[in-house]
Amino acid sequence: MDFSLANLCPGKDTEVTIFPDDPTRSATASLASRWKKPVARVHVLEGGLTELARLVGACGADSVILCSLSSVSVIEPEALRDLAARAGEQVVKVSIGRTPIEMYVMSRDRCSMLLAAAIQRGSGAAALRGFGAGAVPRGPGAGGERGVDAPARRGFDAATLRAGFFEGVLHASIDLIEDLPGELLFQNDLMEYFESNMWVVSNCENERYHRIVSRLPPLAERTAESHIAEKGTIRNSWLGSGVEVEGVVEDSIIFANVTVKRNTVVSRSVVLNGNRIGTGTEIHNSLILPFTTEVPRTAPNIGDNCTIGAKSSVMRNADFPTQIRGGVTLIGTNSDIPNGFHAEAASYVAPGVSPTVLKRMKVLRKGTSILDSRPAEVDAAGGNGRHAR
Repeated sequence: MDFSLANLCPGKDTEVTIFPDDPTRSATASLASRWKKPVARVHVLEGGLTELARLVGACGADSVILCSLSSVSVIEPEALRDLAARAGEQVVKVSIGRTPIEMYVMSRDRCSMLLAAAIQRGSGAAALRGFGAGAVPRGPGAGGERGVDAPARRGFDAATLRAGFFEGVLHASIDLIEDLPGELLFQNDLMEYFESNMWVVSNCENERYHRIVSRLPPLAERTAESHIAEKGTIRNSWLGSGVEVEGVVEDSIIFANVTVKRNTVVSRSVVLNGNRIGTGTEIHNSLILPFTTEVPRTAPNIGDNCTIGAKSSVMRNADFPTQIRGGVTLIGTNSDIPNGFHAEAASYVAPGVSPTVLKRMKVLRKGTSILDSRPAEVDAAGGNGRHAR
């Protein structure tokens, strides 16, 4: 969202609306107070495309930009504003470095027409009512008019706004793809995400880093302090707010509200929000996706004496060789890893796998995946086979 706001430059002639994934009151309030000064309104899109059509029709803007959060990029705002001013009735898809991204520019009237057609075909409110929320956007207004913006979504349910409108209606309506000056940091690729974060660890004094960060909207003051215990150690790493470290963190990025217990080592890894890592665990060269399940903060979701990843490997995952590579081990969202579990290099634990199944397996061999909680296949060499849905 921060990067999208930097690209869209909200102001007196540009209005941005964020449609959050999480429709709860606490999530909406958190977003609304995220930035030092108001930069966008937050709207829970409960009525799907029907509600979106009403918002677009009432906005009074000449131009609309619809963009999803599937990519993170840095775009020259003036180039985007210029494109919005001259798009007219065309549906223009934006590309950066000749790579198309999920950002569409068009007139308000063309947007309203496409939304009406999608609703008529049954892709609207009924199909999307359970979709929870959209994503980020903005729209620059042409000729001094204020702009509005609409949405996209990060989830992967069957009837998402992305599948129903972005990938369907908008993609089929493209009149032109226009390349804008900017930089694509990553797009729907977790390894690019991992590598971009690793680049930040070693390049925080780099001119490119400061050029990008200087454009992001200033955040409101955070009250959650991070704590490093007397025997805790941090080397060459970034910590988010509310992090507690009793062990060793080196060459890593640790997102908000993560705990790292004593005698634990996290090395060259990216650990996202809310993960609780137990005592005596080692995590190397890994990407740990968020843990958002409401459990006591003292209960680790990555148990004691686990080993995740390997210090040195160029292994690819057998099931997802283009997506999990370079020896990086991937732990899915809300994973519950039992005590003593070993996930070797380039292995993948998918969301929703039962900790009982992992406890029975004990070891997930390098380059393999466990995708569900069915009994594991065992290959001739005695290793775990992959679990296919």
